[in-house]
Amino acid sequence: MQNVTIQIKDKEDCEYSLNRLENPTLKYDPVEDTDGYLAVIDEVERRLYEKLKNQPRGMGFCFEYWSAKRDLLAEYGIEWRSPGIMNPRVMFD
Repeated sequence: MQNVTIQIKDKEDCEYSLNRLENPTLKYDPVEDTDGYLAVIDEVERRLYEKLKNQPRGMGFCFEYWSAKRDLLAEYGIEWRSPGIMNPRVMFD
């Protein structure tokens, strides 16, 4: 198994991304592996952090985060499906 090192500013904001590495049984949108997505995701994550930095990180935050991420990616012409959409039988908080 390959070791992967990830540097994270705010683990709570991107915990679901880590699940893809820690729990590979969850499906993710293959658009995340495209050059277009990879070219803009750092800027999208920065904008998400600014937009949501004062939001409580309680139950249901992941849905607000995913919705905002989908909307921002759409501004770049990228149609993205959240982990909730990709894994309909999984219960997220």
